[in-house]
This record gives sequence, structure tokens and C-alpha cells, in this order.
Amino acid sequence: MIPFLIILLTSVRIRSALAARVIWLFYMFYYFALYAYKIAVVYQFSKVGWFDPEVIPYLTAIFIGIIMFFFIGKIRIIWLKGERDAIEETGKEIAKRGALLHRLQGEELRKSYGVRRR
Repeated sequence: MIPFLIILLTSVRIRSALAARVIWLFYMFYYFALYAYKIAVVYQFSKVGWFDPEVIPYLTAIFIGIIMFFFIGKIRIIWLKGERDAIEETGKEIAKRGALLHRLQGEELRKSYGVRRR
């Protein structure tokens, strides 16, 4: 799970969509190699087969890698939109605080000195 999260965050944050796809391609090949090795070891000793419970996590990782390879562009768009919305919301909150501070300073000037602030 941890390698998946690291690769997910890296591929979402990287600027190039091609580089993100290459990362996921590497992820798929890595887990395919682990799967092939595990199949060779499991088949050699237990004569079970391609879908032994020991190799299902590797198959799942390969399947997730294939999905991410094809949909990383859409996931990146959703992720970046969420970040932009968060930045926009933070900016609006800062602007509201600035407007409140400006109004309070104007009231203070009016009370203290009888000056109107423009």
C-alpha cells in the first residue's frame, strides 16, 4: 500500500503526464516481475497455478497499475482542481479578514480622531 501511495502522489505532482505514465508503467512491470517470480516459486513447490492466494496481491497491483496508467490524466485534473479550490477558498478567507481589518481601522480612526478613511 505504501509504494502505491508514494507513486500516486509522485505521479500526480509531477508536471509531465508522459512521465506520470512512465512511472505507472514501471510500477506495472515491477509487480509483473514479482508476480512471475512468485508464480515460478509457487508452481515449483506446490504445483498450484496462476491464481494462488499468494500471488493475488501482485495481480491486484498489476490491475491497479493498468487502471492508473490509462486514467492518470483524469485523476491529475481532479486532484489539481481540488488544490486550486482550496487555494481559492483560503484566498477568499484572507480577503474577508483584510476587509474586516480595514473596516475596524476606519471605525477606530473615526472614533479617535473624527477622521473619515477613504
